[in-house]
Amino acid sequence: MNPIPAALARSIVPRGRRLVTLDPAGRLRLRPAAASSATPGAPPMDSSRNSLDNPLDNLFGVSFRTERWAGRLARALALPSLLAVGAPALPAQQGQPGPAEATVLKARGYQLLEGRQFSEAATQFEAYLGQVPGDRQAWLDYVELLLRLGRPADAARQLGLFHEKFPRHEAAYFRLGALFVTLGRMTEAEKVFGELRQSSNPDMAAAAVQALEELQSGQARARRGVAEGKVFELARAGEQAEVLAALEGLEKESPLSFTLQMQRLYALSALRRPADALTRAEDLARSAPASRDLDLVRADLLAQLDRRPEAETLWRRLVQDHPGSAAALESARRLQEKTLPAPEDHVFELVRQGRQAEALAAIEGIEKSGTLSRTMSMQRIYSLQATGEETAALQRVESLTASLPEDADLALLHADLLIRRHQPMAAGRVLQELRAAHPGTPAAAAAGQRL
Repeated sequence: MNPIPAALARSIVPRGRRLVTLDPAGRLRLRPAAASSATPGAPPMDSSRNSLDNPLDNLFGVSFRTERWAGRLARALALPSLLAVGAPALPAQQGQPGPAEATVLKARGYQLLEGRQFSEAATQFEAYLGQVPGDRQAWLDYVELLLRLGRPADAARQLGLFHEKFPRHEAAYFRLGALFVTLGRMTEAEKVFGELRQSSNPDMAAAAVQALEELQSGQARARRGVAEGKVFELARAGEQAEVLAALEGLEKESPLSFTLQMQRLYALSALRRPADALTRAEDLARSAPASRDLDLVRADLLAQLDRRPEAETLWRRLVQDHPGSAAALESARRLQEKTLPAPEDHVFELVRQGRQAEALAAIEGIEKSGTLSRTMSMQRIYSLQATGEETAALQRVESLTASLPEDADLALLHADLLIRRHQPMAAGRVLQELRAAHPGTPAAAAAGQRL
């Protein structure tokens, strides 16, 4: 958000240009101004293209300009920057000036604002506007001050009152609609943008139309997100048939994301329908040929269908092409161990179904019964990553590295976690040590790529 009011910042308006100051005794002092952007006697704000009474720089700050419809809105207002023309520090109230007491309150409010004493400034603005409710610029600056203080609901209430008093001030009304979006009050935001579609200013109308379209598409995405979240809740509960039914309903509305298509493969596999799952996996592989997770699922499905030689080809390719990855770890385990202890097999079944939290619980259960295998220790780290517990994953990696200092896959995983934790220098040291310790190996090549 812009510093507000922007025209008062010391770095923008030199002290010699300020029109109003307070001396140490609290007396109001006026300075002559060489020029002013205010136009005495100007008519009330409307939506005309050449209006100069619209506080664009205060009302629509830097963050608002990042919105995709801000360009249209700026053209709708067609205003020179208040900063560029050197607006006076205290915009004069057009028409009848307020009493001296109100003027002092206003000056004091802006002075506190310059000193970044925002709470105290808000108190002064509130008192001033109680006496001079018609000062539009001060009112809008007060709104921005409330936003800076983290009081968006109060800011919206003030903009609502402002709109009641100045219904033709379309820029402020648009700002209210944007604030409603921020507050999640979508019905009220739709009402604002719907009304502004009827603006006589074509650029304002176009900006409102675009804002309304984005609001409605955002609501549709939110509804879709809730429905997709329900799919994953069903998967975690092991209700795979319900997962398939939910995915079928979502697919009728729009194409499924890659993640949801993978979830369907896990559900089909869990329901012992490997042939159906493999058909879908082969179709998906044509659009996502580089997916390690998909290759791993395809290999597992081939193994379930007693097509082990094809499965082993995929596993070897994953081990060779993606050293240090979770897919490579499981592929190596599949190649080396024809059978797994039942508890570990159960862990990987949970992982294949995307039930990472349950996999972690199962690994803890195995650990209580004895020492964890390297495979299970590595899988715990991957599952912690998958559930977003990266700090815990990094701690586990560092602990495991102490007992397996020469493990190249573990070193790559350690570096990846450090990178994700925004520790590139530490990651670089791990990768350089790995490349020096294992020259000419796939792990060294992977370390070089990361470096």
